[in-house]
Amino acid sequence: LFQLTDSGHMNKEYDDYMQMLSKNPNDPILREMVEKLRRRIRTTQIEEEIRTMCVASNPVEYAADFLAIDSTELVKIHAIYEQIDQDNDEYISVDEYCRFVCQPTTLCPFIRHIFAVSSPGESKSPKDDKLDFGSTLKATSMFCLFSSDEILQLIFSMYDFNGYGRIKNDDFLLLLTMFHTRHRGPVTRALREFDLPEQGCMTYGTFRTLHHNFPHLFYPALKLQENIRKKFLGVKWWERKLRKFMDARTEVVEIFEVREGTSMSPYGSK
Repeated sequence: LFQLTDSGHMNKEYDDYMQMLSKNPNDPILREMVEKLRRRIRTTQIEEEIRTMCVASNPVEYAADFLAIDSTELVKIHAIYEQIDQDNDEYISVDEYCRFVCQPTTLCPFIRHIFAVSSPGESKSPKDDKLDFGSTLKATSMFCLFSSDEILQLIFSMYDFNGYGRIKNDDFLLLLTMFHTRHRGPVTRALREFDLPEQGCMTYGTFRTLHHNFPHLFYPALKLQENIRKKFLGVKWWERKLRKFMDARTEVVEIFEVREGTSMSPYGSK
């Protein structure tokens, strides 16, 4: 459903570790970290290949096949879409979508990014605020099945335009402003507890560490996912779909492992 720079971010981390290892070639901890990261990169590359396999040109067909949606469920989702499309022109805007899932309109740029990532290469931009049912179903499906780590990668990719695994400190602050327009107090206190990189840019590794140390920084993105799930068929429905998706992905990864004769586990063979 999507193509982020997962392996790209990891490759940047890998390069950083290799530079450290070149200065300390006998460090056993560094060597182990490099080997584990190498295996994680390969696992992620395989998962990226899985995501792009058999992509249907019709977003409704693709999302329906991907989620294994039956006709009854599809009718229910379309009825939800019609609730948003109050003028009945078969299009909705990002602003309308945002209000429907009970989120402040300050999150519209992030929601636009979700739609853009879910349909890369399409001529119509979500900035046009013309979202048909197919693109809405596809973007909603993608985001509702994301793990917390994938949501973090999605946030980072808003300003990592070229997939280099780095964003400017100023862009990081713009992200915090977008997610915390009404609640700047906790964010301000958090900013006092850490120093932004002196070179003016931060890597995805630094970005992820900040998130783990201060989980409220990007909590609004996780809350957005929860609200969308509630509005579109309910949280339990998405949890069931996610379990089926994870089971299917595990089966496909195992097929790749057998084909290549290697283990894709980030911890290696037991």
